[in-house]
Amino acid sequence: MKRIAAAALAVCLLLSGCAVSALDSVWETAFSDLGPDFHGSYANFRMAGGAGKGVYDDDEKICSWFESVSVKEMKAQPKEESDSTAVEISFDKFHGKQQYFYMDLTEEQETQIGYDMQIEEGRLKLVLVHGADELQTIAEIEAGDEAEETIDLSLEEGEYRLLLVGDEALNGSAELTLNIPGSYNEGMGL
Repeated sequence: MKRIAAAALAVCLLLSGCAVSALDSVWETAFSDLGPDFHGSYANFRMAGGAGKGVYDDDEKICSWFESVSVKEMKAQPKEESDSTAVEISFDKFHGKQQYFYMDLTEEQETQIGYDMQIEEGRLKLVLVHGADELQTIAEIEAGDEAEETIDLSLEEGEYRLLLVGDEALNGSAELTLNIPGSYNEGMGL
């Protein structure tokens, strides 16, 4: 009986337009601080998969295609250039893993990965996943640390994902650059 009443109320709200105008107001308020030129993602609070529990120190969970993340106030702004792809990321809290680049290489390729990362608390690392289970840590920082570097890599044929992995990382930012245009691909797949 409660389900029928709830469904009837939902239908009434949708038909009257009250629910739609209320949602418009919520969306307008939530995204008003991003400005008209913002083309990235924004998450006020989001949880998926296991909410990032136990991911940081578990290579198998990091390599998995399944999403496992918990974020608060995260913004990601991609920037496409003619010879590279970049993304600027900022967050209040980040726990779990988040993919930012995906490449499916048909032949060996020389590439450059650039990063500039900092956090106030917790741990944060940048990892490159090749195939289903090969993981390479590119950079790792702890509370109060900063790391900035551009590295040259020779990548063999296959699928690659570049991910940020956080363990209770607070008040952080990262700028990631990859010299493969069109490789920005925020998300985890499944």
